[in-house]
Amino acid sequence: MAEKEKKKQGSWHGTWPPPKPADEFPLWNAINFNILARPLANDLQVALAAILESPVGFFSDHTPLNLFRRSVANSIRDIESDPRGLLFKRFLLYGPYPENTIAASVRDKWLDADEVAEAVTFVYSSIITRFQGDLTEMYAADACRKLRQELVARDILPQSADVIIGDSIRLPGESGHGRLKGPDLVFLSTRDLPNVQILAVVEVKSGRKSFAAMETQLARHVSRFAKGLYLWGRKIPKDDVRVGFGPDRRLLKITIQPSDWKLPRSFCFRKVGRARRLFVDEPDLSGIADRFIDRGSDRWHVSLKWSKEAIAESAYEMTAWYMEQVGKAVFSAEGSMPAGWAEMTPAQAGANAVKQSLYWAIRPYAIREKEGTLTKAERALMQRAIALYNCYCFGYSLGMNYRNAKGSREMLWPQDLDEIAAKGRTESGARIR
Repeated sequence: MAEKEKKKQGSWHGTWPPPKPADEFPLWNAINFNILARPLANDLQVALAAILESPVGFFSDHTPLNLFRRSVANSIRDIESDPRGLLFKRFLLYGPYPENTIAASVRDKWLDADEVAEAVTFVYSSIITRFQGDLTEMYAADACRKLRQELVARDILPQSADVIIGDSIRLPGESGHGRLKGPDLVFLSTRDLPNVQILAVVEVKSGRKSFAAMETQLARHVSRFAKGLYLWGRKIPKDDVRVGFGPDRRLLKITIQPSDWKLPRSFCFRKVGRARRLFVDEPDLSGIADRFIDRGSDRWHVSLKWSKEAIAESAYEMTAWYMEQVGKAVFSAEGSMPAGWAEMTPAQAGANAVKQSLYWAIRPYAIREKEGTLTKAERALMQRAIALYNCYCFGYSLGMNYRNAKGSREMLWPQDLDEIAAKGRTESGARIR
């Protein structure tokens, strides 16, 4: 659409949904790019700035930082509105009950075994996964901006193609009522408003997913276009929606996933003042870029510059930051700081509390594993809790990949890293894989 036409239709272009003022979200000003791993944070700022300079989503009144803040704020709202969000705060504040049978007087504070399992699963499978998905989708939007330029230059897509972020588009439900999430991104043309032409649909996954599964999901979205759509909050009737372009009604199907390169496992300890600190090498990013793969039959795949491990590392760092913010809320009141933690700030107490709760959550499972009475489900839960504990103590690339001689996770300690630094593995055969 020409710039003049965009301005003319500005009443229902612009940002959708509208940005939330900072005072409506208490953590708004605390959110910044420093909560991410440094190389990824720098790249994300560049990517979001490029998005803002392009037609993607029409975020005309945002900055890169505000885009990032909005994404993190939306995630935290969803986390805290989940019933398990309150359970997680109890896990942070009180932790597992130290006895087998929980006393009725403290049932609303300490967590029993089932609640511990639910809290651990919530952190591992919901909080981290949500942050990981958000980061992947932000990078995917910039990748689609680059892909659009390439496809337009090759006359595969018309010049009128715009990339629309999934928040701006909703699809009718099965009955034609309600609003369902549509594709993660859509290439469309609004040149002939109120008619909308769908040019391409995009599915983004932060983890492993087959092409067949992603394309099945895209096909489900495309079938719903037959009922119309909602664009920037406005209903577009089905008669005004055209799916496909050109005489053959071509529709591009685009899948996007992070790449597969691994984070470095190399590390060292250095003296910083009186303390000994752990340093893990940063990845060498020279020559790494988004890859656009023509899979034939109007199907394209984008392998992002950033890998699953790199994005997961930042997702863990975001959860660690969030736990610090929860710590500020629960440990700032007078008398709320646990005994022996007087020298900690409330944020440090929040970070320490989750490690302590995970430690006490792991102990009964570890004892039962030695006794040979641990079920398969309990063993899986223990492995998740160990992964969280190790990552929060030693970082993602070391913590997630520390395995014993049998290939299972076990708790990592500084002396284990000393042995690995000296010999490549511990005396028991554990190593960073």
